[in-house]
Amino acid sequence: KTESSGSQAYLGDVISHEIGHLLGLNHSEVGQSSMIFSIFKGQYSPHSDDIKGLQDLYSTSHFRGIKGKVVGENMAPVFGAHVQAIDVESNQVAAGVFSDEQGNFYFKGLEANKSYALYMNPIRSKENLPEYYSTFQANFCDGNSFQPSFFSKCGGRNLGRAQIIKVDSNSVVNVGNFTVKCSTSAHPEYLRQKLIADEDSFYTAMDYLDDYKTHATFTGYFSQNDLNKEEDGKGDRIRLDLSGLDVSSLPSTRVQISVSTEKLGTAAGAVIYSHRADQDSAVRHSFGTEPLTGKLELDFSFSLALSSDSDDNIFDLSVFPYVPSQSEKVAIFASPNLLTNKTAIYFLAIEVQAQESWEFFPLQARDDYPYQDNSNCLEGATRQTASAYNPILSSDNEGLEQNQSVSCATIDLGSGGPPGGGMASFLAGICLSAFFVALRGRRDDFFV
Repeated sequence: KTESSGSQAYLGDVISHEIGHLLGLNHSEVGQSSMIFSIFKGQYSPHSDDIKGLQDLYSTSHFRGIKGKVVGENMAPVFGAHVQAIDVESNQVAAGVFSDEQGNFYFKGLEANKSYALYMNPIRSKENLPEYYSTFQANFCDGNSFQPSFFSKCGGRNLGRAQIIKVDSNSVVNVGNFTVKCSTSAHPEYLRQKLIADEDSFYTAMDYLDDYKTHATFTGYFSQNDLNKEEDGKGDRIRLDLSGLDVSSLPSTRVQISVSTEKLGTAAGAVIYSHRADQDSAVRHSFGTEPLTGKLELDFSFSLALSSDSDDNIFDLSVFPYVPSQSEKVAIFASPNLLTNKTAIYFLAIEVQAQESWEFFPLQARDDYPYQDNSNCLEGATRQTASAYNPILSSDNEGLEQNQSVSCATIDLGSGGPPGGGMASFLAGICLSAFFVALRGRRDDFFV
């Protein structure tokens, strides 16, 4: 059997991972990727990150994409930052890449006419990546690691609001400099709202009359107190004010809201109660489960109908965390101790849609052009940046055992750049597959 279900992980998950190495893929840190270094249910199914990696290796048509440069203060390049392109329509990670020695990152072959938010975090487990990344550093913030963040414009009013980047059919969008962040990027007014006890006070994350856009993004976070109390706490109070938008001439319109926690590495889900100004009671929205494996899918989307009376179209959202059990975290993240953040951030992508025939389409293009890079709001004292590890030929064998298991990086045959797993890793992995499945009772095993 090569499918995962219930509490079992099957050989098909292992084989899919090892075939990825045979084809030249390294370990990934994109959630649900087949190339995650730790076994998890459903790993047999290739993720878009796996597919983009293969296209990068074997396709010559890289005429669409997004590129930029990760930097700290004084424009110092940051090596090894993990950048993800999140498709805001599908609410999925399209691909993840690591910045090179010059801080450059490049998403090649992205789908045409799609829109993306860029999300960056430090490498979470360099021990399970190729040795090329073993020199990665993240302690640019008074000795502490830089924080996960989205690519946003400079200025206080833009904090916590990711820029949406649209990729046309034949374009490579250069977004310029993407700075590391030393604190959670959240709007100052939102932070003030979190501190006050008034449950009738809301932070307005979207107001159509501010910029006449029908899409918006918002980044929030759950404090430790929020996580302790879950739905018994105050939660976040978020307002979407669309009262200035006239939709009376349109047959059917709605607000589509995509919620992200899992893909960001947050070990918590979100539960949202929505209330439109003319409604008597709130409606609860939450995540679901993956039908085949039964594990939680913390990222989800929901829609809210707009009224033909514009004055009614003020939506109040109450956002609460859901804290999974340890076994649920293992099922979701494979290695939660390594692949989750210390900060419990969440992300909302919001857009107004109108119905045509049987489908809903964005009322406006998902695009925040003209884009603005971070050259004027640099953070992170990267006085001495790391360089990629360049191995010196030696007869010494570092050994295969690392932490609980074997790591691809220790047996990789490449040199001088980010190497592929290759045939050696594939053969070793297939030979050890039965061994790892037998040890699955620990539920936190690592792949080769």
